[in-house]
Amino acid sequence: MRKGSREPTIRGREICRYNFAFRRKWQGKYYAIKQVAPVIKEEAIDLRSRGISEEQASDLRARLETFAENCDRPEAAIYDQL
Repeated sequence: MRKGSREPTIRGREICRYNFAFRRKWQGKYYAIKQVAPVIKEEAIDLRSRGISEEQASDLRARLETFAENCDRPEAAIYDQL
């Protein structure tokens, strides 16, 4: 996660918390704000051993860049204030 907070957990992992405006019901309860909090461990991945070529990795990186561009837009800064 590029935004939000990070805290160390056990075994070299981190929990990444990010709040965002939700303003609707989920499972019958209204939430103004929701939080995602994945637990991650950053490490190198051998893509070739997983059957992913350099060309496929490059294509995937290019397609995912769209999401990063949207998150970095000035109008998305409002979510950082939640």
